[in-house]
Amino acid sequence: MARKTARPDPGSWARQRPFMLDRCQAWNAELEARFPARNVVVELRPESAPVPTTPWNWFLAFDIDGTEFEALVVPDLSAAVFEDSTGIFDDHVKFEDIPAYLARRLNQTRSATG
Repeated sequence: MARKTARPDPGSWARQRPFMLDRCQAWNAELEARFPARNVVVELRPESAPVPTTPWNWFLAFDIDGTEFEALVVPDLSAAVFEDSTGIFDDHVKFEDIPAYLARRLNQTRSATG
């Protein structure tokens, strides 16, 4: 028998949005403090409630001077799963560790290309 994938509660998006916007502002501020004089952008998607068949509520995009990092947010909003260097969403990072994780990844990316 096929296993059903749990879908997010359609109302949860609206309830979670203020929290997620606050987290994005906090991450943006912390990343700007870690990387002064660099362009930092934190995006939260979608901007409107996802369709009921979407298996996730939140997608994050971080851009630090043109280096991009993308992640899906886990349903309980405790962590994000980042795309690793091979293109697989497999790097699980607690919310409070995201700025340090991105700093480490940015340094690794710069070392590999520089």
